[in-house]
Amino acid sequence: PIDTEFHNPTNWEIRIAKLNDEYRHEAQFSKGYSPRWILDAKYIAYVKTDGVYLKEVSYTDFGSTNEVNLITSPYSLSSLNQIAVAPNGAYLAVSYPADPDIADGAIEIYKISLDSNRLQFDLVRRIVQQNGDNMYSPVFSPEGRFLAFITNDRIVDDFKISI
Repeated sequence: PIDTEFHNPTNWEIRIAKLNDEYRHEAQFSKGYSPRWILDAKYIAYVKTDGVYLKEVSYTDFGSTNEVNLITSPYSLSSLNQIAVAPNGAYLAVSYPADPDIADGAIEIYKISLDSNRLQFDLVRRIVQQNGDNMYSPVFSPEGRFLAFITNDRIVDDFKISI
């Protein structure tokens, strides 16, 4: 059984810490899960219960900027939903583990573009596990041409790596 409170992104804090700060300054950035830097570390993308969000990083006051909902999910997300950003910053992948009551497992890949200071995310591919396997932990190859992820059979709990 899944501990829904543990996996609820509103129960997690995203924090930012300066690595070269002798005073060990750190601050809460937002509530959420699976933070990923994007667009030359100007923004952080992360998962919340209703979708994937983006927030600009203010290096003077980490939590001061407004968050923007990039991808709205029709069902509740958890810490089992993970995101990855291609090394060149051009793509964002979101994993959706299988839910027996909702759908097969899937990973959606979005093209990230910044046009006239307007950020845009367009769905370019959806990889679906028709057999009902869960899909987790997407990661892009260093040159951004491939996506690796893990799957597992919901019944056997046998993990597989796919590329």
